[in-house]
Amino acid sequence: MTLFARSFLLIAALIVTAVLASFQIYRHHFRPLVLLGLIAFAAMTVVSVVAAAPFEPGEGLSALLVVLFLG
Repeated sequence: MTLFARSFLLIAALIVTAVLASFQIYRHHFRPLVLLGLIAFAAMTVVSVVAAAPFEPGEGLSALLVVLFLG
């Protein structure tokens, strides 16, 4: 095998390794952050729906606490 062919294979292997490593970094680091953002968005939606729902006077805070803590 010539020096050019070996160099080409080495560079190709390094590029593949770097791409696979970047996917692993994304999977372990950024994916939970995206999931946390979605959970926060869902929680804000629930809070806005509960805040907009008609309750008896003085019942709004207790209903909000029930939704937040009991899910």
